[in-house]
Amino acid sequence: MSSFVVGGCTYPANYFNIAYPLMSFPSGGIFIKSATYYQDYQDLLNERLAEERRKREAANKEYNDKKARDFWSRYFGGFFGQEEDIPEEQKAVDYPYSVFGLKKSASADDMKKAYRKSVMKAHPDKGGTAELFRKVRQAWDFFRNM
Repeated sequence: MSSFVVGGCTYPANYFNIAYPLMSFPSGGIFIKSATYYQDYQDLLNERLAEERRKREAANKEYNDKKARDFWSRYFGGFFGQEEDIPEEQKAVDYPYSVFGLKKSASADDMKKAYRKSVMKAHPDKGGTAELFRKVRQAWDFFRNM
């Protein structure tokens, strides 16, 4: 098959996409403006596809850059001048203990009891706030991973 006919127009066999004027559709079609020449619809479609591809590539690049930064910061852990993004409160010497009102010499059992009390006070269903609850959970996770 060397060519084909659609709507009275003959197209070559390698023609990959036929764009029709869809301006009469209730949705407005896929074209923003009307073409003055029937082959201009293909140009408009190519412009739109190129714009969508640019947007998609920019979003993918941003995502991949973030993944790469996260990987290398985890891999090197602040080595080669890369600073870890640790909140100021976690940089304190007695960080997880200070959240629960304990001294650094407290035992793991004391920490567990203080954590449970703090969770009961900070939980949003028990009259606390989501922010305070999040801080308590982060401190507990930090303590468990020490």
